[in-house]
Amino acid sequence: MEIDQFVRDFSDELIDAFSTYSCNRVAQKFVTPCLMVGEAGESQVFHSFPEISRYLQAYLDDYEAKGCKRCHYTNFVVSWFKITKILACTIPKFSEY
Repeated sequence: MEIDQFVRDFSDELIDAFSTYSCNRVAQKFVTPCLMVGEAGESQVFHSFPEISRYLQAYLDDYEAKGCKRCHYTNFVVSWFKITKILACTIPKFSEY
């Protein structure tokens, strides 16, 4: 599969997963160990699927509490590392419209 198409497909699937507000569905898009960098720049490494799910649930709860209905990307960045094919991307933002 072409790299650009892979990134588009992955991004679309991630947006769909976030739109369900299901932390388990979203977490399935990640592998361990998983490095997450929060909005304040703090980084955390997760070694299990339940850890990833709990981390993502906080975002999903916040989005749902704010009445967010639609998910989209801002400042989308894709980085491929030379060691192996690793995709790094930002967590999408929800909006009310």
